[in-house]
Amino acid sequence: MVFSSSFSLPISASTFHVLPDSDPPYKLLQSHPSLELLSNCKSTQGLKQVHSHIIKTGLHNTQFALSKLVEFCVVSPLGSDLSYALLVFETIEEPNQFIWNTIIRGHSLSSSPLLAILFYVRMLLSGVEPNSYTFPFLLKSCAKVAATHEGKQLHAQILKLGFESDPFIHTSLINLYAQNDQLDNARLVFDKSVFRDAVSFTALITGYASREVDSVVHEFLVGDKVHPKSRDIYNMLNEIDRLLGMAGFVPDTSELEIVLKNLLS
Repeated sequence: MVFSSSFSLPISASTFHVLPDSDPPYKLLQSHPSLELLSNCKSTQGLKQVHSHIIKTGLHNTQFALSKLVEFCVVSPLGSDLSYALLVFETIEEPNQFIWNTIIRGHSLSSSPLLAILFYVRMLLSGVEPNSYTFPFLLKSCAKVAATHEGKQLHAQILKLGFESDPFIHTSLINLYAQNDQLDNARLVFDKSVFRDAVSFTALITGYASREVDSVVHEFLVGDKVHPKSRDIYNMLNEIDRLLGMAGFVPDTSELEIVLKNLLS
């Protein structure tokens, strides 16, 4: 697929920084005017103009510049433009690991998160190995659409590759299981990890506060004795409170104190 380079830029020809045929140094790429334009892009039309400029200056032959272009499309403050990111992506002969991860990330944030799995499979088939940044986006995609079967397959690959100790992957696994009423698995992941922070505790607590009974999700409120899982939930919350204390966690009760003060005044 070839992109048109007919867009006009408010830049004189003398400012063009054409790259040599050989792979340019990293610092040269970082300071290239085209990438500075990209960081200051304010509209879709501007994005297309920057892309045209990248082609004119030969930057489209470098993975670094293309990765920055794809990343901007996915996480742009203008709003994600995944379709344009995909157009750019499909022109790249051999996308590197960062570019694959960015496309997977984009789909995890989209309305079709399971497409992230499809691109993950394509990534593996292309011979590019995943890293610790790949899996949180994949697990998030599975959690969003209750794809626990695919999530468990990813979990197995995480264990095989030795990424289970990564804190972001650890929390993503807890979220996957907790959000889909597989709290035994969520607790198992939590218990086996040596890395426990407020984020992982919160993920587990959120799962225990929302339980599915007879295919209906019930929100568990503090003081609820009627909830069918109240005893289990209270036991779990007590255990979490104990573990938080052992970890030296001191809860911020400032907002609660303000509320109580207002109620008593």
